[in-house]
Amino acid sequence: MNKELSQKPGGAVPFISLKGIRKVFPDGNEALRGIDLTIEQGECVLIAGANGSGKTVLMQILSGLMKASGGEVRIRGKLLKRDKRNFTSLMKEGILAGLVFQNPDAQFLGETVREDIAIGPINLGLDKAEQDRRVEAALDASGLREKAGAAPRSLSGGEKRRLAVAGILAMDAGIVILDEPFANLDFPGVVQTLRVIRDLKEKGRTVLILTHELEKVLALAGRLVILNRGALVCQGKPEAVLDRLESSWGIRDPRQSCSGVKDCTWN
Repeated sequence: MNKELSQKPGGAVPFISLKGIRKVFPDGNEALRGIDLTIEQGECVLIAGANGSGKTVLMQILSGLMKASGGEVRIRGKLLKRDKRNFTSLMKEGILAGLVFQNPDAQFLGETVREDIAIGPINLGLDKAEQDRRVEAALDASGLREKAGAAPRSLSGGEKRRLAVAGILAMDAGIVILDEPFANLDFPGVVQTLRVIRDLKEKGRTVLILTHELEKVLALAGRLVILNRGALVCQGKPEAVLDRLESSWGIRDPRQSCSGVKDCTWN
């Protein structure tokens, strides 16, 4: 059962609305079991769960990379469909979700940092002047201008995540999803990634972070959502959710190593 520990704004259409989302794979594995979730514009939401909880599958559905077996996704009230016309329409309105993979190397297509950032604007059919404007803005926002001519795979782990975010910013995506953003990063890489998250928040982007490393980033989140075995079992203010943790969810309370939620950050 979903333990709802937060109040949702009434009346207005949610920025993101997931209703009854199910995913059943051909082998019969039910990865998601009727997920209902709303997210408001500008929220920073942490989605946690043990391996196999369904968090990555849920975000792939939200970003349009995977088809749900049931339910619907709406962004600002508009139904998300897995076709190019729908994607382009939502992207031009700045409301489509961009996903930063756990392994960013998997999403780099350009031979240089600049070329990789430009792929999104080119695919949107923007004119050359607008493409260039967006690429330059994304280089500045990500702090990668000095690396513009470098090969993406020559970057450090933290720089690769910054490049993946830059590509999303260049498409003007209103939603940025980071899947296990601290995986395989050293301390400087974690700090770089946290700075990117802070910048996204300050600029009003909607940020969704999938991680089990709560101690590194929880202080930046306004809401904590817990998935367990394909079901949304609890959500709300981080402190309230942590007070209700159950051992079966496979989540460690980061307050065991921090003095409180506000200290759960490496930045």
